[in-house]
Amino acid sequence: MRKARRTRYSHGSNPIHASRRPLNLVRRLIVFGLVAVGTAGCATALGGQAATPMLPQSFTLSLGDHQRIGSLTITPLEIVEDSRCPQSVACIQAGTVRAKIALAGNGSTTTPIVGLAAPIAVGTTWLHLRAVCPYPIRPSPRIAKSAYRLSFTLAPDRESTTPAEPCGA
Repeated sequence: MRKARRTRYSHGSNPIHASRRPLNLVRRLIVFGLVAVGTAGCATALGGQAATPMLPQSFTLSLGDHQRIGSLTITPLEIVEDSRCPQSVACIQAGTVRAKIALAGNGSTTTPIVGLAAPIAVGTTWLHLRAVCPYPIRPSPRIAKSAYRLSFTLAPDRESTTPAEPCGA
């Protein structure tokens, strides 16, 4: 009769425990992932800068003023067209407003023209011109360039639901 040979396995090579190794690795990865997700917002909560701005963001600027959102700087340069129908006048067409703006960020500057109800793409976001004030009043003289106030919304999508601001606000 032959004596059964007992094989001694080191702790890491035991076939019974070998099947548990992938499970332990998965558990460790899950715990690491939960810790990483749980602490992701700590830099912002402690006063650090967020990598991307919270959207949508609305703001109002005069010609020449600028607004910085993340790495993007928005500056209205001039009113290219203001064909809005004056208050208390019956017009066939409502008209529109278009403004030339400067978009600066990441070392480059562009000068697109944005209009009411015609948002423009800015990277992965959309810039909406929501309102332009003051509204023309007849028989008032032409609106001075220094009087214009442009209300914008930077939103994550083209079909943003942010309402236009009234000119009296």
